[in-house]
Amino acid sequence: MINLIIETLIVSVSSWILTRKYFGTKSTSDSILIWFTFFFAQIVLVELVLGALGKLFFWNIFLFHLVIFLSVLPLYFNMKNFLVSKPDIDFFINSNLLILAFSV
Repeated sequence: MINLIIETLIVSVSSWILTRKYFGTKSTSDSILIWFTFFFAQIVLVELVLGALGKLFFWNIFLFHLVIFLSVLPLYFNMKNFLVSKPDIDFFINSNLLILAFSV
């Protein structure tokens, strides 16, 4: 039970960091919607990748989420992140309909 709580916290924090860094929206509803999209997408993509490889075990899922968290952590401390560059997504942020459709 403690492991699942820790894993959920890791996914939540990494999604929050991505939301704050790439989607600096001022609206609370937009921030929550974008955060949930990252949260859900991270969980689904990790399970799809590990399931396709036949390695869908709890510790593999936990380690994969931890690697994602550690690769996103430099964004929070304004370090140079060598994995991701900041994309141009202004059209996506300004359209609530696109954000809702993407999250579903």
